[in-house]
Amino acid sequence: VFVSCDIPKAAILISLFSFFQYNNNDFIFLIIMFEEKKISIDIHGFRAIDAKIAIEDHIIECINQNYSQIRIVHGHGTGVLKKITEEVLSSSKFVKDFYPDHTFGVTIGNLIY
Repeated sequence: VFVSCDIPKAAILISLFSFFQYNNNDFIFLIIMFEEKKISIDIHGFRAIDAKIAIEDHIIECINQNYSQIRIVHGHGTGVLKKITEEVLSSSKFVKDFYPDHTFGVTIGNLIY
């Protein structure tokens, strides 16, 4: 039996092993894994529509993980991914405000709670 759980603010990958006795000395081996959730998403090389979907999904994931910020790495390039990032963040009801990181290839958004 394999069970995957999302734990808020999990910082490391943890595997827990539990043994449960089942019917006369038969055992079930249960593995529970906690996956690390990241505040950052890298959208380098994404097409516009794929980037928009990925950013929207990542905002929801960060809200579910109780993060206060979201970090989107879009790079410099032609500026298309940066523009899409700003459009998605400004139209999201979960984002309070956003600003460029010091490299200008990254945008940081503050989430609403």
